[in-house]
Amino acid sequence: MDKNKAIPNEEAVRGQLREAFPVEDARVASALCTHEELVEVRSSICSFRKEDLPLFLGQVLLDLLDTHTGDPIDSEDADQFIVGLDGSLDRVSVDALCDTFGEEQREEMKAASKVLTQFNTGTFDCVNQKQANAIVSWLELAKTWDDYKFEYEQEKINAALKFWRERCGK
Repeated sequence: MDKNKAIPNEEAVRGQLREAFPVEDARVASALCTHEELVEVRSSICSFRKEDLPLFLGQVLLDLLDTHTGDPIDSEDADQFIVGLDGSLDRVSVDALCDTFGEEQREEMKAASKVLTQFNTGTFDCVNQKQANAIVSWLELAKTWDDYKFEYEQEKINAALKFWRERCGK
């Protein structure tokens, strides 16, 4: 982030999110979630169908403005949500799969990597420019929260910010 650029304030980010992720039609209104449901969604946000992703993404972002714990140890999966926002992770590495499942399965992991990458690629293609800008503002604000004070969390936010800034052409 440009050191001369001010960190967005919470109310400005809230307004930007509400404008970018409106809840107007009946289908959307019937899919509004409680805080408890949104906590459950945080770690799996990228598993939603592309047509549903903006609806749930907007709700989670708004909910986290009010309910982030301020505790990096017990963040109620807010940390996993940040990892999910890093769209650059769409490519599933063969090396990462081999680290998990063993080098002797490299050929099988090559095939798995190809399938998983095809599944994941373009997860956020359904997010429009206004929504992407709102996500950048949210990430810049979230970076200041105690939930993400450890170096590991800061690296994850920086990775997500890089992805979303590139999407915005910033």
